[in-house]
Formats: sequence, structure tokens, C-alpha cells
Amino acid sequence: MKFIAVRFHVIDLDNKLFDTVTDIRRAITDHLAARTKGEPRAAVH
Repeated sequence: MKFIAVRFHVIDLDNKLFDTVTDIRRAITDHLAARTKGEPRAAVH
């Protein structure tokens, strides 16, 4: 599945490919958590 970002706060995930919706949700959660903590952006597989 291809993720299409419609919100700026997840634009880094735009056009990334994922196997499942669960993987997409996990990537969004990880990405937002990393931004909240001020850590480097989470890696997306």
C-alpha cells in the first residue's frame, strides 16, 4: 500500500510503501512520537 500524506505533520511518510494498514499506523505513531520528543525522525521501512 502506498501512503499518501494529506496532513503536513506526516509529509515525511508520503509515497512510502507499506505491507499493511497496521504498518502504516505504526509508522505514523512512531513518526509523531519522534517529533514530539525532539528526536531524529523515525526510520521508515
